[in-house]
Amino acid sequence: MATGRLLLHFGIDALLTDARARVLEDAGYEVIIAETQSAALRILRSRAVSLVLACHSVPPNELEAAVREIRRLKAPVPVVVVHVGGIVRPQRSLADGFVDGLRGPEHLLSQVAAFVTRGNTTAAAS
Repeated sequence: MATGRLLLHFGIDALLTDARARVLEDAGYEVIIAETQSAALRILRSRAVSLVLACHSVPPNELEAAVREIRRLKAPVPVVVVHVGGIVRPQRSLADGFVDGLRGPEHLLSQVAAFVTRGNTTAAAS
C-alpha cells in the first residue's frame, strides 16, 4: 500500500496532471501538483517528498534545468519522467527512470511503486 508517500507531480498540462493525480491518489499516494519549476522547487524545500514525477508536457530545456536543480537541492529524491511511446529526448537523461505514458495507469503505478519502495525512507525537507 502506498499510504504515507508524498509525490510531487510537475507538469503544465492540467488534464494529464489531474488524471495522473487521481490514479495515484486512488492507489493511496498523496500528490502535490506544481505547474512551474519555481513551484516545484518551493514544494521540495518545504515538504518531505518521496518522488518527483515530471510530465512530458514540460518543455525539454525547462525539464532539464528543473531536474538539475532538484538534484542540487534534494539529490536523494528520485525523479521519474513520463514520456510518450518511447520518445525520450537526450535532455531527459538526468532522470532516475521513465514511465511510458501510453502504457496506462497500471504501468504508471508499478513504476512509481518501484522507485518509492527502493528509497524506503522519505527525503527530509530542508
